[in-house]
Amino acid sequence: MINISQNQKFFLLAILTFFFFTIADTIIKFIGDTYPLNQLFAFQTICGLLTVSFFIIVFKQQNTLKTSNISVHVIRGLCLFVCTYCIYKGIILLPLSIAYPLILSSPMILITMGIVILKEQITFIKFIALILSVTAVFLISGFSYQNGLNIMGVLYLIVGAVAVSFLDIIVKTLGKNESTIALTFYSILFSAIFFVLISFYNLEVMSLGDVLLVIISGILDGSGLLLGAYTIRRIDASIFGFAQYSQLFHAIILGIFIFGYFPYLLEIIGALLILFSGIMIFISSKNAKHK
Repeated sequence: MINISQNQKFFLLAILTFFFFTIADTIIKFIGDTYPLNQLFAFQTICGLLTVSFFIIVFKQQNTLKTSNISVHVIRGLCLFVCTYCIYKGIILLPLSIAYPLILSSPMILITMGIVILKEQITFIKFIALILSVTAVFLISGFSYQNGLNIMGVLYLIVGAVAVSFLDIIVKTLGKNESTIALTFYSILFSAIFFVLISFYNLEVMSLGDVLLVIISGILDGSGLLLGAYTIRRIDASIFGFAQYSQLFHAIILGIFIFGYFPYLLEIIGALLILFSGIMIFISSKNAKHK
């Protein structure tokens, strides 16, 4: 019988967290050309909000919603709105095997912001990881352009990756005194409000099957946020962040079996560069902690 340590269990939970996110993204990509996108995003975000609210009520976590700075949550809600919109637009416009390496450049963007905004120290390993990540982004973007893929999808994903980094920067700078549940709940709440406001002008009747798919996507998104909040408190942040790179493999497998898209060699090379930069940052973080 295989014995699994606590760290390994939580690492597997972290991978499950990002698998939930990938499935939720794939569902939206699957029906993204059928309905107005703002309508899909609003519906999916509301379902995610209801999932988080259900958890809060069932486990009696209402006290964790107390906040001393509502403006932090409004700003994070706006960032989540931009992040969700841009990433989903990019995922709909591009194959998953191209989209996810671009999305996963966000940790490198966060490192850059940490150096510029928070005055964090840049190390040799961080510098090399940044070079690899930027090379991968240019490689994948150039491949997309040369092969007639939608270059706007690339731009959407880069903006989305920057928005993801801002979400983390806001927590580091403004949200230190806020609970994880509060940060999760209010961010989704304000993001849902923004999506609802821009979706009223263009609504279409959805089939029952597609309604169920969006509900499942929202539940997976909300569950992923909650599972991530639970896991990151019980595992090193570097290990949790490293688990995010499992989405590269999820994307390739789902792209092949659901959309019939087989990645080209340059896509795989770009994904490997992103993965390798993540491994370097992970090892650097572990070494720094043990010094």
